[in-house]
Amino acid sequence: MDAKPSIEFADIPVVDAANATFYRTEGGFLGMRRGDYDGRVVLLRAFPLTMAQQFISVRDREFEELGIILDIGQFLESQRVLLEEELDRRYFVPRITGVKSVKEEFGYQYWDVETTAGPREFTMNDLSSNLIPLKEKQVLLLDIDGNRYLIPDLTRLEAKALKFIDIWL
Repeated sequence: MDAKPSIEFADIPVVDAANATFYRTEGGFLGMRRGDYDGRVVLLRAFPLTMAQQFISVRDREFEELGIILDIGQFLESQRVLLEEELDRRYFVPRITGVKSVKEEFGYQYWDVETTAGPREFTMNDLSSNLIPLKEKQVLLLDIDGNRYLIPDLTRLEAKALKFIDIWL
């Protein structure tokens, strides 16, 4: 029997609070000490839209998988903060707090919005592919440059904007 924990079906080592410690390197990057590994790591979400805190792939600088974090909630707060900061940096998604206007012209939608990162203007096309329902009231918008914007609660959206996107939901 294998002594190291792993995900049975994939034989991926589990990285958890009992066998790993995360830290900031001198250069400000995320590092990990686990067994004989001590170095910089990259975190990638396996399910970034639906399970943002679970199934986090831990990789070395060459993107070779070192293991997987099943749930970052198992770590102490100081470790969790490091992991969440790194994930937030990689998966920056401003939340839309208000919609000033949405216009459609020649198959493109032009959005002027207020977000948690300040005012933004962006362009979308093909709403059937780039407007992604997440949970009952959440929607993710992908603009033509690949940027992501989250509408955390459709019920708080202005009626005009809701009417515009309602046809696509």
